[in-house]
Amino acid sequence: MAKLRVLGENPPHPRGNGENQLRELRDYLTRMKDELEFLLTHLGEDNLDGGLTEYLRRIREQSGQISGIQEKIADIEGEISDIDTALSGKQDTLTFDDAPTASSSNPVKSGGVHTGLQRKADRNLLRNWYFPGGGTGAGIFPVNTRGQASYTGGYCCDGWYGRGSLPVSLTTGGVQITATAGTLRGFTQSVDSREALVGKKVTASILLDGWTFTSDSDGFPKFGLFAGGRVYQWTLDVISKSITGAGLWSVTGTIPDTILDYNKLNIALHLNKTGGSATIVAAKLELGDEQTLAHRENGVWVLNEIPDYEQELIRCATSVANAGSGSYDDPNCGKVIAYA
Repeated sequence: MAKLRVLGENPPHPRGNGENQLRELRDYLTRMKDELEFLLTHLGEDNLDGGLTEYLRRIREQSGQISGIQEKIADIEGEISDIDTALSGKQDTLTFDDAPTASSSNPVKSGGVHTGLQRKADRNLLRNWYFPGGGTGAGIFPVNTRGQASYTGGYCCDGWYGRGSLPVSLTTGGVQITATAGTLRGFTQSVDSREALVGKKVTASILLDGWTFTSDSDGFPKFGLFAGGRVYQWTLDVISKSITGAGLWSVTGTIPDTILDYNKLNIALHLNKTGGSATIVAAKLELGDEQTLAHRENGVWVLNEIPDYEQELIRCATSVANAGSGSYDDPNCGKVIAYA
């Protein structure tokens, strides 16, 4: 179908006197006559009618599509309205409770994101920190290359030292310490790369199962970071917290440069003279101001991770300071691990 040039343009608005108005109207009718003759000559009456019919059909079809789009827009607007209603009264920014509870009206405060963040385990700066298992053989925690099921003072499971002839037993539930009254005792490890920690905020944490120690003139037993001349000494109290029972305990603080005045920075559970017993499940030292050792599930503490045995074995093996010396300053008591 040939393209229409002019088809029924609006008549001109009459201007001037009557004679001029008649002349303009005559010119308009002449142009209309010429256009109709052109169309009839080139298209024929049948083609002209078919072309106009097809044009009108397309217009109706497009009108139907537009109507469908308008209906979809109305549906979307309705969904947006429902979302706005659901969000009405909710907080604009996420905030966290220090101690979220299941009864909180805010889903973020009642767990969810907050709980997920708490379970993210940061790197543990301690060696051989997971104690359940009994340590009775290769691949069984804790790493225990000395091979004994119990120790009386000195180095015991790799990297850890029992101060004051502290009896230490490796059980399936963890490392059990049992002290008699009258002597200060402790369970401790020398922290690697202490210089790198100066000025850093750190958090030390420990998970205990069972606790019978009580307070005396020296107060309750303490857990935290201490500096001294040897691994079993705590001349400088860096950061610490009193422990009064089983459960998870943590303490946070910034490491001062005064630790460099001493040979060792030690993480330790220091016991008073009352005597008692406890089972140590796990311990951790990490950068930051929150503990990521464990989280609560239905009121029970659950560890956020279990370490890889071979990695811990290598960390213990490479921690040997003076192979064969067995001195107090040797974190692994001179044990060198041979590989087949």
